[in-house]
Amino acid sequence: MEIRKWARNNVRTGLSSIDTAIANWGLQEGQSWTIAQQVENKIETITEENPSLGNFLEGFVEGFGDGFSDFIVMT
Repeated sequence: MEIRKWARNNVRTGLSSIDTAIANWGLQEGQSWTIAQQVENKIETITEENPSLGNFLEGFVEGFGDGFSDFIVMT
């Protein structure tokens, strides 16, 4: 908890969305934020604009995740 408190008061990246997430980290009114959700949201946006590219990226990310998981298990 002390690390979150310190980060909320001292860490600034210059990127407003990340700074907002850090400022709300651990607070009840703060929203959850994950890299996976951000990637998924971006792919959805791309799919709406360009379905072919969106489908490719979705398959790529899914395949990369599966391959990475297999690599970790094999090591």
